[in-house]
Amino acid sequence: MKKNIKVGIIFIIILSLLVGGLYLILINKNEKLNVEERLNDIIDLILSEEIKVLSDSEEKKLEEYVSNTLKTSINNKVICKSYFILGYINANNLKYDVAIELLNKAIPLLGNIYNSEVKAHTYYELSKIYLKAEEYNKSTAFFHKMIEVCEMEDIRDEIVELSIDRCNDLYLTPGGLKKSIELMEETLSLARELKCTGVVDAYYKLGVLYDYDNRSVEAINCKLEALRISEENGLRKKALEINTDIGVNYLYVGNFNEAVKYFKKVISSELEDEAKEAETKSIALLYLTESFSSIGDYESANICLELLDERIYQITDRLKREDCIIYMCAIKADLESRKRNPKEALRLLHEAKSRFDEKGQIFFNNFDIKIIEEFGDGYYALADYETALKYHKEAQELAKQRNLVYLESVHNEKLYFDYKELGDEKNTIKYLEQNNELQKKIKNNQDTQYSQFLITKFEKETSMKKISQLESQKDIMNYLIIGLVIITVIIVLFSCFIFKKNKEISRLNKLFKNLSVTDGLTKLPNRRALDEYLAGNWSLYQKTYMPISFVMMDIDYFKNYNDNYGHPEGDKVLEEIAASIDASCRNSDFVARYGGEEFIIIMLNTDRHEAINVVQRIQEDIYKLNIKHEYSEVSDRISLSIGISTAYVGSAKDYDEYIKRADIALYKAKESGKNTYFHLGNDEKQ
Repeated sequence: MKKNIKVGIIFIIILSLLVGGLYLILINKNEKLNVEERLNDIIDLILSEEIKVLSDSEEKKLEEYVSNTLKTSINNKVICKSYFILGYINANNLKYDVAIELLNKAIPLLGNIYNSEVKAHTYYELSKIYLKAEEYNKSTAFFHKMIEVCEMEDIRDEIVELSIDRCNDLYLTPGGLKKSIELMEETLSLARELKCTGVVDAYYKLGVLYDYDNRSVEAINCKLEALRISEENGLRKKALEINTDIGVNYLYVGNFNEAVKYFKKVISSELEDEAKEAETKSIALLYLTESFSSIGDYESANICLELLDERIYQITDRLKREDCIIYMCAIKADLESRKRNPKEALRLLHEAKSRFDEKGQIFFNNFDIKIIEEFGDGYYALADYETALKYHKEAQELAKQRNLVYLESVHNEKLYFDYKELGDEKNTIKYLEQNNELQKKIKNNQDTQYSQFLITKFEKETSMKKISQLESQKDIMNYLIIGLVIITVIIVLFSCFIFKKNKEISRLNKLFKNLSVTDGLTKLPNRRALDEYLAGNWSLYQKTYMPISFVMMDIDYFKNYNDNYGHPEGDKVLEEIAASIDASCRNSDFVARYGGEEFIIIMLNTDRHEAINVVQRIQEDIYKLNIKHEYSEVSDRISLSIGISTAYVGSAKDYDEYIKRADIALYKAKESGKNTYFHLGNDEKQ
C-alpha cells in the first residue's frame, strides 16, 4: 500500500514538472513571437518612411524598446533586426559612427532572416552614411552590394527605388551632378525594362537633374513623359507634383501665364488624402501667388494669400508646414515691394530670414538666394540703391557658384536698374549690353539643345532597332530583306515620332521663343523689339552724349527679284541677307528687320568713321554671297543701298528723329545710283 502511494506521488511530481515545462515553453514562444511582431512593425515604419513623421518622444520610446530587446535576446533574428532598426535611427539622427557600427554588426546575421528588403536596406543605409562621411569608395562598394542582394533576392524594383534616393545624396558630392545623371539614366533604363511604377519617379528625377545641368529641352521632355505616364495610370498625387514642377519651370523662365495654368490645374484638383492635398495645394498656391505678383495682378495674388492662410496650417508634417510658412513670408515681402511698401516688405523678409536661419534648410531649392535677392528688391523700393546693389551682387555671386543659368538674366537686369538709379552710366551700359548678348546666347543654346536632342533620340532608337534585327540574320538574302525592313521601319518610326511629339514641340516653343519680338522669317528682332530696345534706354543715352549711329538698309530692286524669281526664292534671299548682316556686325550692335526688305542697325558709342567701316564690311560680305540678280539695274548680284546717320544724342529729341535722318540718308544713297552708302552727319559734334 505504502509502495503504491510513493509511486503515485512520484508520478504526480513528474507530471507537474512536464506541464510546468510545457507552460514555460509556450509562454517563451509567445513572448518571442510578440517581440518579433513588434520589431516587424517598426521595420515597416522604416521601409515606408512613416518613422520620419513620428515625434521625438515617440522615436525615443521605440529606440529604448529595441535597445532593451537587444540586451535580453539570444535569438539571431531578433538581434539582426534590432541592429538594423537602431542603426537606421542613429543614422537618421546624424550619429553616423554609432550607425556604422550597428549596421555592420547586422550584416553577419542577415542570413537568419527572410526579409529581403531589410537585407537590401542594410547595405543601402551603409552606402548612404559613408557617402555623407565622404568615404566614397566604401559607399560605392556597399551600394553595389545592395544591387547584388536585390538581384539575388529577385527584388529588382527595389534597385530602382533606392537608386533614385541615392541620386539625391550623390548630387551634393564633388562632381556629383554628372554621377547622378549617369546613375539616373541607368535607373530609368532598368525601370522601363521592368515596367515598374518607379518609371515615373525615374523620368521625373532625371528631368530635375537635367534642369540642374542646364539641359532644359531634355529636362522638360522627361517631365512631360513622367506626367503622361502618371495621368495614364491614375497616379494623381504624382501627376500634381509634376504639374507643379513644370509650372515652376515656366515661372523661372518668365512665362508667367503658362505657369499660372499649371498651378491652377493643381489647385482645382482633389485628393482623398487630406493631409497630402493640403501640402500639395499650399505649395502650388505659393508659386501661383508669386506668378500673379510677377505679372502685376495684385488682386489675384492677395486672394491666393487668403487661401494660403486657410490651407497652410492644415499641413500635418510640421517640417513641411514651417518650410511653407517661411516661403510665404518671402512672397508676401515680394508682393509688398512691388506694391511700393518697402518697410513692410523688409519686416517680412527679416521674419523669413530669422525662421530660415533657425531651421537651416528648407524644402524650396535655393531659398537663400531668393531671400537675398528680395532684400535687394526691398531696398530698391526704399530708394536705398547702394544697399540694393550690394544684395543683388551677393545673390548673383551665389547663383554663379551654383551654375544657376536661369537666374543670370534676372540678376543682370536688377544690376542694370541699380546702376541706372545710381547714375553709373558705364556699368549701366555694360549690363545692358551683357543682357543683349546673354539673350542671344540663351536662344542659340536652346535651339542647339533641341536639335541635338531630336537627332540623338532618333539615331539611338533606329540604331538599336537595326542592330537587333541584323544580329538575328544568318545569310546575305536575309540581310537584304532586313535592310528594306529597316528603311521602312525608320520612316514609320520617324513619322510617328514627329506626330507624337507635335504637342510637346509646341509647348517647348512657348518656353524658348518669344514670338512677339522676333521676325519669323529672318529670326532677327522685329520692329516691336526695336521700339522696346530704344524706348527702354533712350533717357540714359540722352545723358551720355556718346555718338550713336543709325543705319538703314534696303535691298536694291528686290521687287524685280520677287517678280522674276518668285517669292519663295525672295524669302531665301531675305534669310541669307539677314544672317550675313548679323554676322558682319559687332556684339554690341542691335540688328533688326525694319519691314519688307529693309533692315536697321543701332550702333552704340560709334562715330561716323566706325559706322562706315562696319557698313563697308557688310557690303563686302553681301557681295561675296554672290546671289545672282540679273534683273538689277546696278549689279549682276544682290546689292544694298545704305543710309547712315551719326548723332550725339544729348538733346531732347526722340529716337524717331534720328531714324528719320537715317531714312533720308538711305533715300540719298538711292538717288546716287543705289549699291552704295550715304552718310548724313551734320548733327555730329565737331
